[in-house]
Amino acid sequence: MKILTFRDKRYWTLLRKIAVPITLQNLIFNSFTLVDNILVGGLGEANIAAVGIANKFTFIFMLF
Repeated sequence: MKILTFRDKRYWTLLRKIAVPITLQNLIFNSFTLVDNILVGGLGEANIAAVGIANKFTFIFMLF
């Protein structure tokens, strides 16, 4: 098995194939988090805190 280095074009191609979906997924998750906070924003501080805590647990589960 050949070890890829930063100078290999194939390395950057493989990196993009992995990085683009991960980046898009994180962007979508953060957008949902923002929308959740905006929608709950009028309900009070305790509700916003509850949504924030729930989003942290969701993020942890998403990592696995």
